[in-house]
Amino acid sequence: MERIIIMILFAVLLLSFIIRLGVFRMNGKGTGGLPSVNGMMFRAGKMTMVASWMLLMLHINIRDISVVDNASPVRYAAIALLSAGVLLNILSSINLGFSFRMGLPAEDTVLKTGGLYGFSRNPMLLSLFLVSMASGLYTMSPPVWVLTAVTIFIHHRIIVSEEEFLSGRFGEVWDAYSKNVRRYL
Repeated sequence: MERIIIMILFAVLLLSFIIRLGVFRMNGKGTGGLPSVNGMMFRAGKMTMVASWMLLMLHINIRDISVVDNASPVRYAAIALLSAGVLLNILSSINLGFSFRMGLPAEDTVLKTGGLYGFSRNPMLLSLFLVSMASGLYTMSPPVWVLTAVTIFIHHRIIVSEEEFLSGRFGEVWDAYSKNVRRYL
């Protein structure tokens, strides 16, 4: 049953990505932006994130990669974390709307400060961190934990760079927002 739940959650996450891209294309919008960090670092962050997720799929479908016996409560906590991550990703992408970019927007945009963005400045990336951490917790595999740590480290660097950009673009509005709303939680 756990395997089916995890597969469904990842299918929902993938489907939400596909729908988001399709909606953008249908409305003549792009999702690409200017890189906020070195291109190699940006791609490495995405690759390590996806690799941690793929190792979870390997673990539940082909071969157990755990180094310790993973007790049921830990696995259930991982599934809860995964569920929260998928839900947060969907809700934050809805809340962000057409302002979503992978990188820095070249065009003028509006600073989103309402909804989930009133509680976290980065709910979408936080959601992906939760999914990666759930992969590590469920598999109890050191390689997955290393990939997750690298993912979070690189994406934190991306976030800091993007926040510098937002401070320059929105000035005092950004400064007030960033003083009242935490970066993650």
